[in-house]
Amino acid sequence: MEWNETFDTIIQILMPLLITAIGAALAFVAAYFKARTDSIKNEDARKVVDNIIDRAHMYTFEAVRGTAQVYTDEIRKARADGKLTAEEAAEARRIAFEFFKTLMGQQGLKLLEETVGDVQAWFEKALEPAVGRLKDMSSAA
Repeated sequence: MEWNETFDTIIQILMPLLITAIGAALAFVAAYFKARTDSIKNEDARKVVDNIIDRAHMYTFEAVRGTAQVYTDEIRKARADGKLTAEEAAEARRIAFEFFKTLMGQQGLKLLEETVGDVQAWFEKALEPAVGRLKDMSSAA
């Protein structure tokens, strides 16, 4: 009986340690999977943000190009200096912004607003590089 009593004593001593170790392992595994899930959510969110910003830049350029085709090109051709007045430039920005909003759609505008805040202010900042890119493309052609 001595062996059984010794074995029972060892079990009684090790059982709480074993249960604690199993509990700690389960807590570690749970924490790992939670961190992994959070990183996946963050990665997915970053992809959505990158996508909406890329689309917004592309649509800004398309809005500038479309405005040039339907509004500014004819005005510039009619002028000796080829420049727009301040009022015409403001109208071109307004037309481009309306075209941009149409291209983005309601859902895209909502996502962009959640990402950048003021969509109009973002558009105004993105406008000049788009105009420059269009000018570079026109002069290269």
